[in-house]
Amino acid sequence: MNKNDLEILYKLLRNHLHVIGTSRTTRIALESFISSLKQLKCSKENIRRQIFDLAQAIKNGKPRIAPLINLIIRSEKEFENRKVFDQNTVDEIKNAVIAVVADQIVYLTQGTDKIIDLGTNYVE
Repeated sequence: MNKNDLEILYKLLRNHLHVIGTSRTTRIALESFISSLKQLKCSKENIRRQIFDLAQAIKNGKPRIAPLINLIIRSEKEFENRKVFDQNTVDEIKNAVIAVVADQIVYLTQGTDKIIDLGTNYVE
């Protein structure tokens, strides 16, 4: 391999590893979001605010992780689309919110798997 090819390969691998690292961090944060929801104790009147406050804290966190922020925004929209706050009990609301966030983890994992496959195939 000539020097230019090695530089291109290095950049590809560096970016590939960055994507994998960001994906893992995002997944851990989403799993922590779910864990926090499971531990949340509040009234039905306050749960919506508590959940959106948590989402806002994640979106405002440092360092700003774009994939995480985007998945939190997608989750917030999905909360509204699925009318999760129209459930009868706090536990039903929590379970509906957890289902939305779990779906985002699946979406993230599928996208990351595709990127890993493409990167691996390119290197081979």
